[in-house]
Amino acid sequence: MRASGLNFRGNVEGNDIYKGTVDVVVCDGFVGNVALKASEGLAQLLGGFIREEYERHIFTRLMAVVSYPVLRRFKARLDHRRYNGAALVGLRGVVVKSHGSADAFAFEFALRRAYDAARNGLLARIEQAMPRHQGACDSPVPDGGEVVAAAVPPGPEQ
Repeated sequence: MRASGLNFRGNVEGNDIYKGTVDVVVCDGFVGNVALKASEGLAQLLGGFIREEYERHIFTRLMAVVSYPVLRRFKARLDHRRYNGAALVGLRGVVVKSHGSADAFAFEFALRRAYDAARNGLLARIEQAMPRHQGACDSPVPDGGEVVAAAVPPGPEQ
């Protein structure tokens, strides 16, 4: 951890996103969109594979009934609609970008993100933190789609 309080990790690999190696991943819009879409697609693919396996035989169908509560919780954790909405930083107001194909369920989560950002003073907290973190990263700003990440200390309400 540097004197700024920002724990800059540097370039990370794609699999670090899911390992919990870092808390925040910064990348350009194209790379971020590819990572999100690939993740959503993988979750749907795995869900389909699990469903196929449970539908194979009468025995596996019975096992599906027994394991239904676990499967339901697993499906909810992988539901990308629960993670809808991303705050756009660098603007003079709270702006949350929702997924273009969001349904009402997903849009509710985007609205919750906007409400939480406003309630917790996201813009003021970023503005206050900027001078402390100025020059905290030894590496230059990435270009060409490199992914960088930082492990950010939790805020006061966490």
